[in-house]
Amino acid sequence: MAKAPLGVTVKDAPGLGGSKPLGAWPPEFTQRYGMQDSFIARVGGIRKTALKHLQHYDAQNTELQAAKVAGRAANVSDVHARTRRLQEVKQARDEAYARRNVISEQVASQTMALKPFEAPKTAHEIAMQAEYRSVLRSAPDDKARAQLLQSFEYRQAALADGAHASLSGISPVTFDRLRHQELLRVHPEAMQVAADHEVADEILETHLKALDAMIETESRALGVPLVEPKAKPAAPEWE
Repeated sequence: MAKAPLGVTVKDAPGLGGSKPLGAWPPEFTQRYGMQDSFIARVGGIRKTALKHLQHYDAQNTELQAAKVAGRAANVSDVHARTRRLQEVKQARDEAYARRNVISEQVASQTMALKPFEAPKTAHEIAMQAEYRSVLRSAPDDKARAQLLQSFEYRQAALADGAHASLSGISPVTFDRLRHQELLRVHPEAMQVAADHEVADEILETHLKALDAMIETESRALGVPLVEPKAKPAAPEWE
């Protein structure tokens, strides 16, 4: 089984035995977003926190293995200190997942709000766009439709705000491809952020999965349940 950096095995799914490397933080992300309060920088901050805990447990596991081989006492914290730290790391891990989800939702919301074209402003423009879509629907085949879509007016009508792919007789796949192309042209910076976030989020995911694995290992070593038991509700007070 492949090992990730720091000696951490990152499981893709429980029981499948797959793994993937943690992944290094791309230097271009630091250059683009390092001094900004951006989505990518926030993801990078969560990753740094997870990496700090991973490095601690990796060093601890290395020392435990070395001590076992040498037949000596391991130079690690006592059980009480390790248990206390484990609870802190669990909380940090849960907060990291929550923060990651918030950022992902914000990026998705920002990207979905992007429009390839401005909405038509007059009744004449609305009617003309409807006519262009009608011509697209009436095209004899996809080849003829693709030829029409090379024209700005037809692309604008097909991708108008609120227009569905079926209104122009094009497939959802083609519609999404054309929309993506136009968004790259009109909103290059925002689309770059969305693409970079996808990469950054995948890197963060491998770190958090690795931290999950470390927490599981430490919990078993200390005899701490992986799922904390729920507190029993207080008994009702009867007068």
